[in-house]
Amino acid sequence: MRTAIGRGDTTRALVQSVAAGLIPQLDEQAVVMAQEIHAGIPELSEELLTLTSSSCRANIWLICTMIDEDLDPAAPPPPGEALKYAREFVHLGLSIDNLIRTYRIGHASFWKWFLRHLTAEIDDPAALSHAVSLASEWCFRYVDSLSSHMSSAYLCEREQWSRSSIARRTEEVRAILERRSTDAGEASRRLRYELSRHHVAFLVSSPEQQDGDCSALEELARAVRSELGAVDLLTVPMGAGLLACWVGFAGPAPDALEVRAGYGQRMHVAIGEPREGLDGFRRSHRQALDARRVAGLAHRSFGITHYGNVALLSMLLNDLDAAAQFVERELMGLAEDSDAVRRLTSTLRVFFEEGSSFKRTSRRLGVHGNTVVYRVQRAAELLGHNIGERQLEVRVALQLVDVLRRSNEEPDRPMALAERRPTGRGRSGGRPRGPAPVGAGPVAPSGA
Repeated sequence: MRTAIGRGDTTRALVQSVAAGLIPQLDEQAVVMAQEIHAGIPELSEELLTLTSSSCRANIWLICTMIDEDLDPAAPPPPGEALKYAREFVHLGLSIDNLIRTYRIGHASFWKWFLRHLTAEIDDPAALSHAVSLASEWCFRYVDSLSSHMSSAYLCEREQWSRSSIARRTEEVRAILERRSTDAGEASRRLRYELSRHHVAFLVSSPEQQDGDCSALEELARAVRSELGAVDLLTVPMGAGLLACWVGFAGPAPDALEVRAGYGQRMHVAIGEPREGLDGFRRSHRQALDARRVAGLAHRSFGITHYGNVALLSMLLNDLDAAAQFVERELMGLAEDSDAVRRLTSTLRVFFEEGSSFKRTSRRLGVHGNTVVYRVQRAAELLGHNIGERQLEVRVALQLVDVLRRSNEEPDRPMALAERRPTGRGRSGGRPRGPAPVGAGPVAPSGA
């Protein structure tokens, strides 16, 4: 087999040594590369980031291993993760141009990383020039070969996908969501789902369902339909581990959207509010997406999130930097992330929710009344003003700080049972009934 680097001299051996030495760092570099790819291609969604990282890791490992073992860059087939990544682009409606761009950006990211380490290892200018030339030629040949394989894999998958019923259903739903389809009757016929009804949209996801098998997600979607008493169900895959769902009702949707399906399972359900007709189909789905985004910021991969419980947070968290600055400005010392301050913010949040009643706050938290008084007074000291001043701003900041803190924690924390609240629909147009979950409640007091 013809080799690209060879084992003939010291310079070439150094290139191989550098490649071998980088293998232990590939996990970290894969994350960096994936983030650079997503930053450079706005069309890529956050949901795709895990698969991007996986593909990057597989390619980095293969490149470093092959350089170390002196193998021809055009010889091996692409990694399975890379082929899966190309197929996912087809399923998500992303163009082949975007796929090729991921490899151009990934190549540039890898080369900067490799060159930095190569420069650190070789002091002699002539030897470094020779090493850079060898490694650069090898990498370009690898990417050129890989791009060809990826293009073929994409085109083959697109051909198969375009013939499938799932693809037709997915494209029809995309057309509705993007307002390219406005004929409810014709779209209902093609989807075999009545779009003139009242709908509730929801998203079922699992970080463990990344292999394209949606059977577990579909099963949970059917359980949700059964619990809600709906007569129709429409499901559309939205990528690995994510299923978009709509349920339709024979009459008006129920006032209380109480769902317990999925408790104890390692899946998450984000639920929108009941809406009617074609526009309601879109709006409820948008709400489910917003609910999932808030849950994702709080690293809640399991459980149930109702849009009605996080609607305020969804709006306020559209600009994370602005939200963080607002929290720092309003909470002052209460914005600090420590166990002691967390107890204070949690107590103050409940105190406001209980209508500033020390007695009810004490009973709800299960602590002595004097403890509540001390914590509220200490919170006022850290705020720098009386607890009754700027109460609206402080209450909003207390909701935000909880999610912002969680966003810096380890992911995949299961949702506490107290945070699983049904959503009710009455005169308020779908606000949650009962006290809101900690960190996701309305600004208005929950009771006197």
